[in-house]
Amino acid sequence: MVSFPGWLVWALVGVATATAAVHFNQDSINMFFMRLFRDIGRHKAYKRRYGSNEYALTTFLLQQEDPLLGVDEREDHLPTYTVDELWEIGNVEEFEDAEEDEPRKLLLSIFGRIYDVTKGTKFYGPDSSYSMFCGRDVTYALSTGCKTEKCLASNVDELSDKQLDEGKRWLSFFQLHDKYPLVGKLDNSPMESMMNQWIDEIVANKDKEGAGQMPPLNF
Repeated sequence: MVSFPGWLVWALVGVATATAAVHFNQDSINMFFMRLFRDIGRHKAYKRRYGSNEYALTTFLLQQEDPLLGVDEREDHLPTYTVDELWEIGNVEEFEDAEEDEPRKLLLSIFGRIYDVTKGTKFYGPDSSYSMFCGRDVTYALSTGCKTEKCLASNVDELSDKQLDEGKRWLSFFQLHDKYPLVGKLDNSPMESMMNQWIDEIVANKDKEGAGQMPPLNF
């Protein structure tokens, strides 16, 4: 039988353990980076939209900001889509199969608001990391960092307050994004009344004492 030096055996055990740990925690690692790049993107988009350097990136990364930053208006004027229409118009299979001269869209919904993510085909197009989001409401999936079919079909009523805050940050991400326009809302969405309540609270706070705005943190 071949004998290996003790140091080599322990080195191999260490590599195997590290590999197993990375594999076991891959979902957590993916979620961490999803949220990191989301909040970096929100910070950049906020600066571009409002022309302000008032808030440091650390404010976003430490989640000391308003999760609904940029979402401060009701969208009663938007066209409505049924769940079936959202799927028929915005799913990735239709996008991939369409002829070059046919209009093609990639749509997703979060909290019942529908965003056109067609310009983000690198992320949402065929064979991309988030192609399964297109044509669906992804509130639960993004709030929990879960991309399984079960999560894509789950109800927001099952979300905790902490998870809802994560969902709000994703809504803020799409609302502030330069390339993902808001194009509609889900018809008869049970989330619309919840959204309107949040927005009314933000507006009321701003009118009352400016409490809806983030305190400046200058580093």
